[in-house]
Amino acid sequence: MYSTHSSQVGMLPVISDMVEEALMRWLRAAELTCDRAALLVAQDKKVVIGSLMKLAGGSPSFAGELK
Repeated sequence: MYSTHSSQVGMLPVISDMVEEALMRWLRAAELTCDRAALLVAQDKKVVIGSLMKLAGGSPSFAGELK
C-alpha cells in the first residue's frame, strides 16, 4: 500500500503543472475575449486603449498622458 501512495504523490507535480498550464491558457484567452468585447461595445479604439492603459497603470497622475 505504501508504494501505491508513493507513486501517487510522485504524480502530483506533473498533474499540478498540467492544471496550471491549462488555467493560464484559459486566462489568456479570457483576457483577449474581454478586450475584444470592450472594443465591440465602445466602438472606439482610442477609448478602449485608454481604458486598458488606465487599468494596467492604475495611477491617476498619468491619466492626462493617456489621452
